[in-house]
Amino acid sequence: MAELLFNSSTKKHHAESCGTYTYYCKKHFNSKMPKGDPVLKVMDEIGLDASKKPIKQINKSMVDKADIVIAIMAKSCAEKDLPGYVKNNKKFRLWDVADVSGVIKSDSQLYNHRINRDRILTLVKNLIRELNR
Repeated sequence: MAELLFNSSTKKHHAESCGTYTYYCKKHFNSKMPKGDPVLKVMDEIGLDASKKPIKQINKSMVDKADIVIAIMAKSCAEKDLPGYVKNNKKFRLWDVADVSGVIKSDSQLYNHRINRDRILTLVKNLIRELNR
């Protein structure tokens, strides 16, 4: 979500996303989001197609090359789920956003994904303003 929101909001900067422990887990890295995924639906609602981007797994080289490293996850998960080369890096920032992938009812799941999308969009816009100073 964040990569697509960021890259569609600015032409001056570029973002690349990857995962550590998402609900896709390791078996889904280097694949695309499955059709019907609520993330695809809520992004489509605002005219953005998230279906074509493969899910990559983070590695130390990516972190070393990045200007800023942002983890988007619940703060409670960051300490246990992030590799040391991420959470101990001086370029690291945490955007505390709840993981709503486990919500069972589809209406609730979509509602919660919309909340996350809108929260991430606000964080992205704030970051772009900061980078443009």
